[in-house]
Amino acid sequence: MALIKCPECGNEISDQAAACPKCGYPCQPEKPEAEAETEADKLIRQTLEADGKIAAIKLCREQHAGMGLAEAKAYVERLEAAMQPTGGKPRAKVGCSSVLVGLLLATVLGLGALRAMLRSAHGPSVTAPRAAVAAPGGLAAR
Repeated sequence: MALIKCPECGNEISDQAAACPKCGYPCQPEKPEAEAETEADKLIRQTLEADGKIAAIKLCREQHAGMGLAEAKAYVERLEAAMQPTGGKPRAKVGCSSVLVGLLLATVLGLGALRAMLRSAHGPSVTAPRAAVAAPGGLAAR
């Protein structure tokens, strides 16, 4: 493996890199459409659909020994771009919004609504923390 300069930005990259990790300039021509998909590509696509991009990049690096992180990312992104939408239900994104909604419900409706939301989402074993009750003298009592 030798280092070459990217024709676009001049960054040093591997001569086997599909694209420059700095600017994204394609360094090698895309594989012909007629070429059969390898078993590794099929496995990477399945991982991409089931577990997401990070898991697919990790698998790509395992399947292609010596491939760097930027090369694996570009490889997986090419596979992802070539994928047809499956028409299935998109995966729900879980993030801070659900926490914020829970806090808003707890503030506006009280902790009873939060407990009900937690029970419906996670089953009856999950409960919200007890609210601190102000005691005389400004100390919280349990």
